[in-house]
Amino acid sequence: MYNNEQEKAMLELLRTQLKATWYSVYLLIGRQPARNDQWKFDGKNVWLNGQLIDNPDIVELFKNISQLKKEINYLEGGDDNGAV
Repeated sequence: MYNNEQEKAMLELLRTQLKATWYSVYLLIGRQPARNDQWKFDGKNVWLNGQLIDNPDIVELFKNISQLKKEINYLEGGDDNGAV
């Protein structure tokens, strides 16, 4: 599935960045992740379990999450329309 070792390493790096970005989100909201958390991101706003999260830093992190997911999906051989 991977074209070369460089592509495999890039995929691992992107996955690590994605995890770190999610940790940053939870640090900013000040709580631990829950198994049933429902996130929604429309490109401008972020909701957690139906409640608007009014924090521009979290919106920026979600933009990063969205881009990282697209890049990961592309490297895994999927299309580039990744969702959050």
